[in-house]
Amino acid sequence: MLPHSSEDLKKYGSTGEPTTELLPDEEADLEARLARVREEKRLALLDPGPSWKEWFYYRASKWYILLGFIIVLAWEVAYLFPAYGVPYYYVLPLIAATVYLQFLTYRYLWYRPKREGTSHSSREGRFRPTWLRPVPWGRWTPEAADARAGRPVILPEQGPDPREFL
Repeated sequence: MLPHSSEDLKKYGSTGEPTTELLPDEEADLEARLARVREEKRLALLDPGPSWKEWFYYRASKWYILLGFIIVLAWEVAYLFPAYGVPYYYVLPLIAATVYLQFLTYRYLWYRPKREGTSHSSREGRFRPTWLRPVPWGRWTPEAADARAGRPVILPEQGPDPREFL
């Protein structure tokens, strides 16, 4: 029900002034909540997290690129329907190329080596590009950022053993 008079408006707090006094226990609760919020703000300012650029490259762009590939793939699959009349032997290689390009894009941008175990199929200390692994680690990963900054990249076999912390 809507208020009809100015006293009703005051009762509902539309003037911005408190209509009743706080009880001592309510005041203590309010102070505790305000102290918790101030502490959360202080901690957030000390460690703000990743920048917008890092957040977009490391996380959000995966979804935009995936969505783009899904749209292209749906467009190509639509060519298989009779309305277009394109033969399947033209469309299927195109679909296969799109799926491979999507896989390659993911590997190029976000591939991170396994954390446990090493591959016995590669030589130690040397990276050789293959059809399935074009780069040692993705361009938009923390490992690639370390390598570009000149910091040593800690590979899984060089890092600490996670079993030591259990």
